[in-house]
Amino acid sequence: MNNSRIARTGIVVAATVACAIGMAGLIAGCESSTAQKAAFRTALDKYYGSEQDCLWTSPIKMPAVVIASNEDQAKEFDALVTAGLLDRVKAEKTRHGRKSASEEEYELSDMGRANWTADASRPGYGNFCFGHPRVNAVESYSRVRGANGTEFDVSYRNSVMLPPWANVPQVEKAFPAISEEGSAQTASATLIKNGNGWKVQDVLTSMSRGTGS
Repeated sequence: MNNSRIARTGIVVAATVACAIGMAGLIAGCESSTAQKAAFRTALDKYYGSEQDCLWTSPIKMPAVVIASNEDQAKEFDALVTAGLLDRVKAEKTRHGRKSASEEEYELSDMGRANWTADASRPGYGNFCFGHPRVNAVESYSRVRGANGTEFDVSYRNSVMLPPWANVPQVEKAFPAISEEGSAQTASATLIKNGNGWKVQDVLTSMSRGTGS
């Protein structure tokens, strides 16, 4: 075997070894990225797990009486009757010895009681809550400058897994925010690692909405 052939053989071997090392590094890099995204997703899901999205901004008292002329409120309560959460009872109320305008009285149905989130501090008050955001995917992340790998800015997509009653058309129409919550949304947060794992802070409200998975 002449020297030129030996040289060529050495080059081929060196190139093969370099490729193998390169592929191993690439695979390791992918595995590291996947593990990092999984850790971020777990931390974000834990953060959102303590929250509940509900129909009303504050608890309401049940049974409830709604004046027929209050069309927006009547629309909401009637939608919940259609969804099976409330029962409607006709009521004629008397105030100061005079009959008032016709009113509707609503009370929790059996299904409603099963889905009612009671306010522990005020008996009779509560809300219908439909879940909390869950992270669908971590899209990207970058290390915060000077943080030495302990602080990252993370972009992700999340959505709320809606219960069947929240998908009733009348409920969606009366409470349009429900459809927005059920759609995939893009958000961002800063995650900082400490002795107890990743801590979520500076969560940014949705920047865009779409139909992502």
